[in-house]
Parts: sequence; structure tokens; C-alpha cells
Amino acid sequence: QCCGTKDLAHILASSPEAAAVHTTLVKVLEERPFLERKVHPLHQWVDRCRSCLEANRVAEAEDHLGRIQTALKLDDQRLQAAFAKFDLDSSGKLDVAEFRVFATYIGFGPQAVDQLLKESDRDHDGFVSLDEFRSFVGRMGGIHALFEQRRRMLAENESEVDGLQKGTRIRAKYLKDGLASSSLWDAHVVEVRSDGRTVKVKFCEAVDLPEAQLMQEIPRDLIEEDVDLMEALRAIGILDDSQHYWTLLLPPAEQIEVKHLVECQRAALSGTRTMATQSHNDAIQDLVSRCEDIGITQGQLWATLTWIRDLAPVIVM
Repeated sequence: QCCGTKDLAHILASSPEAAAVHTTLVKVLEERPFLERKVHPLHQWVDRCRSCLEANRVAEAEDHLGRIQTALKLDDQRLQAAFAKFDLDSSGKLDVAEFRVFATYIGFGPQAVDQLLKESDRDHDGFVSLDEFRSFVGRMGGIHALFEQRRRMLAENESEVDGLQKGTRIRAKYLKDGLASSSLWDAHVVEVRSDGRTVKVKFCEAVDLPEAQLMQEIPRDLIEEDVDLMEALRAIGILDDSQHYWTLLLPPAEQIEVKHLVECQRAALSGTRTMATQSHNDAIQDLVSRCEDIGITQGQLWATLTWIRDLAPVIVM
């Protein structure tokens, strides 16, 4: 039951639009019950959607539901990218060792990992499926919150800055009569407010808005894609789903630096990534065997390799 009052029953019976919103919200909550937990950032939008339905403000309820669905879509893209990174044998599920690597990677201690594994493997088959992984991440407050500690480790000794800067090209939803558009449109950043919650942007002229409304101040969560960052990542060889993983992990300061790389630097990084990936694939099986021979588990090996990848100081000569 999503919401339940006598007035709501009357509203749903008399408004097909309200009934559609209610049905969709119920389905979303059945599939993702973790949205009922206050720790999840989308919980507030669930409550607002319910309140608007009960007050017969259907258009606002539709807007809140749209925000929930958009955020879940982006969360799923990032979640699948993170899952693939730790699904080391590409089996479509995490075994005990792989889940330990993931949980340790994001900052949980050994005892906490055992408890998390017990809670996450709901069918007790010794593996964590993508659906079980999604449920675990949701209970922790979402993929962005889960990686917050890792980002803090990466950003240590750096000042807090916003990944968006004046002039950044983005794709975002615009506001019309206080409601968000259903589709994304090209725009560029004019100013990021000091609290980071809102951004002043100017949409392209193709948007179905009067000239005077092309300049808008919109909530940060209506911005779905940093076009400049995606293009910069693509130029250095980080493609498709991997982009979602790296935008999740990289501190804002490093996102800015990636966008400022010049052509020769991007080409050098892309070539280095290609050669390093090939060398890794050629050597990894022998490395695993050697480690097993001297008593180093695969979990310990992968934890070391991910530390080297993300945190080890690197000097480029």
C-alpha cells in the first residue's frame, strides 16, 4: 500500500492521471523497498509524491515521480558499472571473495564484511546477484552515498570544489510552470551557487521555451550528464559503462582536471590505458597462480591491485 486515505481513494477513482502515478509509485516501491528507508536520498521525493497525490496535486506528483525514476535510472547505470568492476570473472554474480574485495574497497572492516555478506546473500547460495547487490546498495543509502568514503580517501588533502564550472556543457531537464521537463536538453552552466544545490544554466534555443526562460536556476539533481566530462573520459579511453563508474568515484577536483587535459595528454593517457590493459590481461593468470603458491588469496590480490589503481602515488617520468 503506497498511501491510503478515503480522500485518496476518491481522487484515484476520479482521475486516471492520479491513478497512473499511484500505480507506478506502488510498483517502484515493491521493486525497491529500500526507498522507504529515510537514509535513502530519494525517500523525501517518495513522501512528496504521496503528499501531492493525497492533496490532489497530480501534476506535482507526476513531477516528483519523474525525479525518482530519473535518479533510479542513473543509479542503476552506476551500480551496474560498479558491479561489473568487482565481478572479476564476469560471471554475473559476486562470489564471497569478490564481495569481500568490494566491501573492503569502499571502507568496511573485516567483521562488517561478514555481516554484510550474510545480509546480502538472501537466497544463501554463496553468491551475491545483481538484484541482491542493488538491494544491498539501496539499504546503504544508494550508490553515491556508498562510495562517499572512497571519494574522501581519493580527495584527501584537496579542497572541496564542484565538478561543474562556468561554461560546462550539460544535459538537463528544464523547469516550466515549476515542473521538470520529461526529456533532457542541451545547456551550459552559467553559475554554480555556493551551497551546491542549485545551478544557473542557459538552455539551447531548441528548447520549447520563450527566450526569456532559457536562462534558469535549476536544482542540481535535474542535471543528468556533464557532456564535457563524458567526452574527456572517452578521449582517454574510458568508455560506456566505465564512465559511470569513474564519474561516481572521481573527486570533483579530478573531474575538472580531466576536462582540462590537452589533446596530446589525452592521447598519451589513452595509449597508456590500452597498453596497460593488454599487459594486465596477459599477466593476470600467472600472477594469480604465483600468489596462490605463496599463500596470497585472490581477495588479497585484488584488494592490492585496486589500491594501486586508485590510491598509490604515481610518478610519471
